[in-house]
Amino acid sequence: MDTLQITILKKHKPQIQNLDKVISNLKHYWAINEKHISIINGEVVIFKTDIIKMMKISRPTLDKWIKDGNITPQYSTFFKKHIFPPKLILEQLEAYKEENK
Repeated sequence: MDTLQITILKKHKPQIQNLDKVISNLKHYWAINEKHISIINGEVVIFKTDIIKMMKISRPTLDKWIKDGNITPQYSTFFKKHIFPPKLILEQLEAYKEENK
C-alpha cells in the first residue's frame, strides 16, 4: 500500500456544544455581578478575557464562535477594541439555539 486516500463525504456545520450550560453560566454571572461591572460612555466594559470567564469556556472556543459568526462582538469607540456586552451575547446565543433546534 503506497498511498492513502481520505474522502470527506459530508460536512457538518459546527455547533456550539453545551449551549444551555454556557447561557446559564453567563446569566448567573451577570445576575450576581451586574452592579460591579463598569459602564463608560454607555458601553459595558467587558473584554474577551472577561466574557470567557463569565461563560466558562476557553479562548480558542470563543475565537472559533466569533470566526463562525455565532457571536459578534461590538467595537468600542472609547477603548478602540472589541467589547462583549452580556445582553447582546445572550441574545446571539439564544438566537443560535433557536436556529439549531
